Amino acid sequence: HQRTDEFREQYRILQLKCMMLPYGIHNFNITDVSLARDLVCHILSRLDMPSALADALQVVNAYHHLTEQEAYVFRIQQLSMAGQDAAAEAIFKGLAPHLQMTVGLELVQWARDMSEEPPRLAAD
Repeated sequence: HQRTDEFREQYRILQLKCMMLPYGIHNFNITDVSLARDLVCHILSRLDMPSALADALQVVNAYHHLTEQEAYVFRIQQLSMAGQDAAAEAIFKGLAPHLQMTVGLELVQWARDMSEEPPRLAAD
């Protein structure tokens, strides 16, 4: 049993490392949990990668302190800021009802915060 568990863990780590390669991540310390959130954000910010959300959720599932909710919120924010509203809406509509509620509340707060920020002026 112990060898089987060790093999499964090694296989899971190998899958994560292979998944990171298309994102240009070659030497990521998987055991350093403090880096996990940044890794998820890096993956989710790649709007040119169709598998980014699924890949990020794979990372979320590997670390107990990350949540799917965080990943969905960040991805939808990235898509919205890039003007890809239809893609953001499709993700939101595809969520389970309990996730729609929590993600929706965070997105509403984010939208409020964004509308209250003073406009940024371009540097001269």
